[in-house]
Amino acid sequence: MSVASMSRHGSMQEPLMSDLQGSPRYSNPDHPGLPPRHSSGSVIAKAMNERPVPAATNPLAHDRWDGGHQRDQGKLWTPDRGAGFYQTERERYHKPALVSTGKHAGHSRVRFVGLNQTKLLYHIWKRDFFTSCVQLRLPVVVAAIILVYLASFFSFGVVWYLVFRLRSRCVNGFNGFVSAFIFATETQQTIGYGVRSPTDCWLSAWIVALQSIWAAILNAITLGIIFARISQPKQRARTIFISDSAVVARRDGMLKFMFRVADIRTTQVIAPAVRAYLYTWGGRKTAEGEKIPVRIEELDIGYIDGMLLLPLVVEHGIDERSPLYGHTYESLRSLGAEVIVTFEGTSESGAQFQTRQSYLPSEIHWGYVFVEIIHHAKEGETQHTVDISRFHEIQPQTGLKMLPPGASSRKIVSAIPKSVPYPVLQENTLVLSNFLVVAKRNGKLSLMFRCKYVHTSTVGNPTSPWKGKSGLSQRGSSKSLMG
Repeated sequence: MSVASMSRHGSMQEPLMSDLQGSPRYSNPDHPGLPPRHSSGSVIAKAMNERPVPAATNPLAHDRWDGGHQRDQGKLWTPDRGAGFYQTERERYHKPALVSTGKHAGHSRVRFVGLNQTKLLYHIWKRDFFTSCVQLRLPVVVAAIILVYLASFFSFGVVWYLVFRLRSRCVNGFNGFVSAFIFATETQQTIGYGVRSPTDCWLSAWIVALQSIWAAILNAITLGIIFARISQPKQRARTIFISDSAVVARRDGMLKFMFRVADIRTTQVIAPAVRAYLYTWGGRKTAEGEKIPVRIEELDIGYIDGMLLLPLVVEHGIDERSPLYGHTYESLRSLGAEVIVTFEGTSESGAQFQTRQSYLPSEIHWGYVFVEIIHHAKEGETQHTVDISRFHEIQPQTGLKMLPPGASSRKIVSAIPKSVPYPVLQENTLVLSNFLVVAKRNGKLSLMFRCKYVHTSTVGNPTSPWKGKSGLSQRGSSKSLMG
């Protein structure tokens, strides 16, 4: 039995029905690249609904799909958040998640209970009024401001109308409520008095003063909200693309968790930072018996291009230090795992912004890589190109068979690498052989392995064991342990 088929927490996972179906699950005669149709009541259908599905091509960029499917995908498709396939899958099969994907990618889906929702909402608005207003949709903000101003004009119009009815000597040129309403608008907006005006009366003087102070406060609040809403840096985050799915595959023999990031603006993001976190349910118990329901572990992200001139495939190496080490598709699904990716940066105006993406186990494709979208300028052209319409697309890794997710993940995890990882930038590398051997050496039984210390300065050296992209040749010194 393979060790890779076990959870890193020690529990065996029961094989999925989809593991028994074989590769035809990825074929659909009506829509190539999409999963096949199954009757909703069958056991196979239930298992199939749990599988990761290869990302489909953007229907707005390529006219390959027809009928209702293309229309449904087109409704949810946005360049930065994909075709909305995974959002639809989550809603259809009621998959719980901490963070949304698709149209509302990055929004928290955590629901707070135990208190009356009205009281909770009142507390939020009372203690954080300005932020609550800024986070409203722009049409709602504009409509609310218009209603507030009209209510203010109407309220002070009623006051001036009462002054006209009770002490008419304090105002000039009033004929009724319409005159009072217009006078209130003129006073609050400092338009200037014409036929209607106040007289030398303390009552009208105090009302004019109070309305002017109220107008200054109201203008400051509304202008602040509108400016903050329009200049909110989260709009800059919509120009940062994060792939709607992730992949796990080997690069230079090392298992990698990967997702793609791009900045489509020509101006540079200042100090970009990418982070990834693995959330798993079930938790653990401390030595004191305290139950921790959710484990949160950071996935170490290697070097990223701080310029982001080109789309970047961000990598997390799955080794003994990785929270993903030993996991397969089944173990991640059984733990209710979710990988949340965040991108943080500073815009050209100095405002910080953040965007997030979430990946459930069914949105992590084992044995897949991202489609190549970066193209070198052709002869006679002066600009390199990026096919952004295929940003979210993935394809099977060369040389791998199409297998169900469980079988594919186990095969990839347990596969013996045939090459040595390329040395990490600015680091030294100690390379160890994959096997130990027991044999006689100098007449004595020895336990032997092969190792080689490689400094990054040797890369590119003709005498270096690092030979181009193929990795390390099988040369180096042998060490033995006496038996």
